[in-house]
Amino acid sequence: MSGNVVVHPAPAWRDRANFLIAARINHNEPDAEWQWEQLWVRQLSRNLFEVCCIPFFVYGICLGDYVTAEIDSEKRYVLGQCVRASGHFSFRIWFKDEQTRLEICHELKMLGCETEQRWEGSRLLAVDAESESLAQRVADLLHEKEQSGALCYETARLS
Repeated sequence: MSGNVVVHPAPAWRDRANFLIAARINHNEPDAEWQWEQLWVRQLSRNLFEVCCIPFFVYGICLGDYVTAEIDSEKRYVLGQCVRASGHFSFRIWFKDEQTRLEICHELKMLGCETEQRWEGSRLLAVDAESESLAQRVADLLHEKEQSGALCYETARLS
């Protein structure tokens, strides 16, 4: 893959992962800087994988989901579809400042959420909530902080 790939330097379930697959990032802009996200996965069979990271940009996939992948013309495994949802929920947060990032990271940790950063101190944070009730608590917290102008957030699974 070329330099237009988003990577996960510290995947949430690094100890389970044994494989990498590529996932196309769907942008509204065809000339967007990032075209691919490299996902850490655990290979279950030839083309069945368990997602072991919290996606930063790819929609419809969460930590623990089972997904398919096929080999493309460049000999890389490319994400297909989710065949079994894990029941986890993912959020992406963009922070306005460092202090807010530190506070929210602490609150999310206290709630029991897994998180991933693109790099140390990054203002983009991917968050995993392992249940619907935890996801609601996270959404309530993030909505309140977004209303105050401290951050912007979105969910990863649209349906």
